[in-house]
Amino acid sequence: MTSPAAPLPHHPLAVAIETSSRTSSIALSRDGQLIASESFGHGLRNAASLLPLIQSLLASRHLPHRDVTHLYLSIGPGSFTGIRIAVTLAKSWALARQLADEPPLTLVPVPSADVTVQNLPPTCAHAAVVLDAKRNQVFTASYSRTTARNWQLTRPPRLDTLANLLATTPPNCFPLTLIGEGLPFHPLPTLRSSDITLAPPDLWTPLAATLAQIAPHYPPVDPLTLTPLYIRLPEAEEKYQLENPRPIATVPQ
Repeated sequence: MTSPAAPLPHHPLAVAIETSSRTSSIALSRDGQLIASESFGHGLRNAASLLPLIQSLLASRHLPHRDVTHLYLSIGPGSFTGIRIAVTLAKSWALARQLADEPPLTLVPVPSADVTVQNLPPTCAHAAVVLDAKRNQVFTASYSRTTARNWQLTRPPRLDTLANLLATTPPNCFPLTLIGEGLPFHPLPTLRSSDITLAPPDLWTPLAATLAQIAPHYPPVDPLTLTPLYIRLPEAEEKYQLENPRPIATVPQ
């Protein structure tokens, strides 16, 4: 007979995972207060070491993995491989908890652009996150500040060009601060210097420590419905669909 699950810890312990960018990171927090964080390199090998890194960070603070009640995920858009591995880990961890009759693991996804824009100082009133989508396109999302610590999403994550992003930004959203790892790959159109500000490069990368702070304000999702925010299909899937088009259905006469 299976023993009943232990009650949840009084103070929720959370793990935050950020693998959408060129530098990945993980963080631990309790009741919204950061306990520890660690950055590691981007790439398949590092992403595959995600679980051992989490276990090591928990062990360094003498925290058993069973005490973790929340898992926060930077859900994209961004690195297809990094996000997919993080989502797979999250689903597996949550479902394993269910099968073992252990305390449930709450999954909370947060758009990666929401995490990135939090790096900007309070003096920035309007911002757009710019991520490289290749093919002369960007993944982008636009924001306006509502308070010193809060941003309101004014245009949701989408696929665009940098030129169109700037051309369609409302006049009342200038001056506009651009932030994100896609900026080096997309030259800026000629605009007045007073209209556009580039955030310093050390602010372009989303951080798990920031994710841990803002994720409690986002709704949790069921593990079975957790999916990456890709904006468009990964290149391999697009290639497969081009090489294997679905036949057009016809109505019997």
